[in-house]
Amino acid sequence: MPAGAFAPSTIYDDYGVEIVTDHGALTGLADNDHPQYVLVNSTRSAILASSPTIRTVALSTDTLEMFVWNGIAWHVAPLELIEQGNTVDMGLLYPMVQNDRAGYTADYITDKTIYNSAIGGNANTDEGSIRVSGGTYQVYLSGTWNDVVTGFRFREDDNGAYELEHRPIGFDWWVEVMSGNSDELGLNGLPLAQQYSVSMGAFPVHQQVVGREITA
Repeated sequence: MPAGAFAPSTIYDDYGVEIVTDHGALTGLADNDHPQYVLVNSTRSAILASSPTIRTVALSTDTLEMFVWNGIAWHVAPLELIEQGNTVDMGLLYPMVQNDRAGYTADYITDKTIYNSAIGGNANTDEGSIRVSGGTYQVYLSGTWNDVVTGFRFREDDNGAYELEHRPIGFDWWVEVMSGNSDELGLNGLPLAQQYSVSMGAFPVHQQVVGREITA
């Protein structure tokens, strides 16, 4: 437009209908009526109790969770929004030098309790890696996979002595490693298992060698 030319404040189309040239002059800018989705701010219970007729994205104002309605059911995003200030939340160890307040990023998980999960295979050979291989629980330490022994415990017995015990596969009893005697006693006070052998019935007998009785 040449300098000094007059710029009309109102423009009309060929049919005499006014054309809005200023975005701020548009009407309905605050309306939430997009035909493809709806944005909702409400409480968690109110969101889950609703059944929108179109796809909807919702923010729970009381739990700060994100929900998406796909036309059939609500789906919740697994991440919870956490307040973050301007100061840096510095982590202690790498990779948490710039710690994510939620406790996980693409590289790590921290300060979480895991339920209803299983440990599977693991091809990583980083120090401290864990896996289950061939039915054996293993940890990667000092450049090799090491078997983790399970079913053992070290405890103080009723007499104040310390003993190493293990529970054989298929047994409910703990058996003292050195003697092979079980903690479970029969009605006569003798161990039900002696030298890793079990007597029949509730009255176990002393183990015998060459006809001589060995007291437990």
